[in-house]
Amino acid sequence: AQSPVNGHSPHGAPKPFTVRVACDVHGVKYNVRLSFIGIPTMNTLINAVDNYFDVVARVNHPPGCPDVPFSLAALQIFDINMQKWVNLTDPFMITDDAQLFAFQPASVWHPDRPGTIPVPESVETWTALSNGPKRTTVPDVPNKSVMIINVFKDMDCMNEGMLRFTDLRDALLRYGMELTTSTTGELFTRIDKKKDGVITTDEWVEYCRENPRFVEAVYCKANDARALQHMPHYPTALSPSQYERFQSLREAQADRRPMSLSHSPRY
Repeated sequence: AQSPVNGHSPHGAPKPFTVRVACDVHGVKYNVRLSFIGIPTMNTLINAVDNYFDVVARVNHPPGCPDVPFSLAALQIFDINMQKWVNLTDPFMITDDAQLFAFQPASVWHPDRPGTIPVPESVETWTALSNGPKRTTVPDVPNKSVMIINVFKDMDCMNEGMLRFTDLRDALLRYGMELTTSTTGELFTRIDKKKDGVITTDEWVEYCRENPRFVEAVYCKANDARALQHMPHYPTALSPSQYERFQSLREAQADRRPMSLSHSPRY
């Protein structure tokens, strides 16, 4: 039998693996269920956590707060057997649907808030490609309706009023986004409800309203790509030096603890 480490069941089918990750962002607790094919490596997990919460921080940016990239200082996991939080030091400590807590470096802008961890929301999980566009500042985040239409127009390069598979594929590549458990074709099929080979504005709006975090991520990355379209691309994936920084920061903040869960962990 094949090990789940390689991301497949004994019958060869992909094995979905989920991880819940909570974090305090701008004084508000968030909790998300990220999905992967098999147990993620630490680099993949950190990449997904960094990018998800960076988007949350960008679109919920309060006035006067400095716009800086999300920085992961420590990761802890709730040990169901010991009934306490422990430092995550190895991906093999993670069980399917385990609850994690992500810490940023302590600051007045991202304080550790007392309170319970909310029920997680499931999202389309993605990681940043190493040759993707560098993060830039989003000057004015529009409301969701404007955001949805702006992204659609950016993807519709031929101005046809619809998206073909190549439009979606090329846009995600241009934005430096790689889905963790779906292919671009599978995502296209989910959005194309009429199964006629194109995504209409109505289908796009419906999908984005059901998946608001994904359109927020696409909007931010599209903004990055537009801002840098005439400049060289910069790497955004986790480098060895960034991973070493994460390890040292995690050790330095080992005494920080998240609050209690608002629901029973499922294992």
